[in-house]
Amino acid sequence: MPRGQRAKQFMPFAALNGFEDQIDEVSVVWQKRRETAQEEKEELNRQLLEVQRRLNDGTAPCVTAEVFIPRGEDGHGEYRLITGTVKKLRLAEKDMLINNRYIQLGRIDAMWLEDDASQSQGEPYEEVYSLK
Repeated sequence: MPRGQRAKQFMPFAALNGFEDQIDEVSVVWQKRRETAQEEKEELNRQLLEVQRRLNDGTAPCVTAEVFIPRGEDGHGEYRLITGTVKKLRLAEKDMLINNRYIQLGRIDAMWLEDDASQSQGEPYEEVYSLK
């Protein structure tokens, strides 16, 4: 038997289901949500208006959004870059549909349209927790 195969039999097994996930979550450094400057809010508003214009024209724009995901009651959480196709922008409900999941507009701190030169690479939204 090869040495690598022999070593596997002595590796620890997962006696507690979900224990490694909890360890991974504890190892994440949570942060307070940063204060968004007025210029950043105005830029986000311009980006949302452009998304609305493109949706009205019949095209579904691809965006990357910096989203704050709160964890717990103390206001701490984490930031994620989320990339996806916007299907709906509902201003009355204050959310938008990206890759079949709704994101609350109040949790978005920045957003870039795909054709912008400053496009950031985010993760597909399916891998991120539901935000609603």
